[in-house]
Amino acid sequence: SDSELARTLRVATFLLAPAAASRGREVVQLLLAELGLTVEEVRGVVLAFPRLLTLSVGSPADAQPRAAALSRIHGPDITSDLLSPLGALPPSSLAREGSGEPGEHASPVQGSGLHARICFLREEGGVETAVLARAVRRHPQLLGLELSTNLRPTVRYYRDAGVQIGRLLTAHPQAFSLSTSANVEPKIAFWREVGVPDVGAMISTHPMLVSLSLEKSLRPKTAFLQVSYVTTTTTTIFFILFYVKYFVLSII
Repeated sequence: SDSELARTLRVATFLLAPAAASRGREVVQLLLAELGLTVEEVRGVVLAFPRLLTLSVGSPADAQPRAAALSRIHGPDITSDLLSPLGALPPSSLAREGSGEPGEHASPVQGSGLHARICFLREEGGVETAVLARAVRRHPQLLGLELSTNLRPTVRYYRDAGVQIGRLLTAHPQAFSLSTSANVEPKIAFWREVGVPDVGAMISTHPMLVSLSLEKSLRPKTAFLQVSYVTTTTTTIFFILFYVKYFVLSII
């Protein structure tokens, strides 16, 4: 719609670059074919994370078979039909009106493509396609994370901590956008300090805990419990494990 066009282009002027149309088609084809997303789901993903259309797909040998398969299923103009409502402009118009190269505003991530990231999360991460598709719908920025410097070490970190990767992706994919060293690691150290016996299992059960602020939520609310109501470490651990909603409530 026109309102979607205006809102998207206000924050994503790089979509007017000459190469945006062809690269955008490849991204749309990949999301439809590899993740099984519907056209409406792809549109929602792109509206939430427009930069996705500028990223390199990779695996060019698969592009033509993928496009042919999609044409048989959805019709030959599927990507144009999807991108046109998104921008209310045909892809050719984007190319004509663009100026400069896409790298001036948003260069694609170097060293890995979207296809490689999807394959890694689905295969090496032990995540089924349906789980990954649901995660991308909830947090499209997941596919904007570079494979070698972010996704791979983050998956390794969570797995080494005993966290179930599939569960984390399903319930709280935003956890993969957190810095493990600056954000997650101090929280895990804190939970171990207060005596949580299996931090990995706790995160797998309540993934949202990793996104709560350590200094503004987890630490002061745990201290409030210990001073005001709880007299034993066992009871404190019980609250952390079984009454997680407490940590999103105000103590004032």
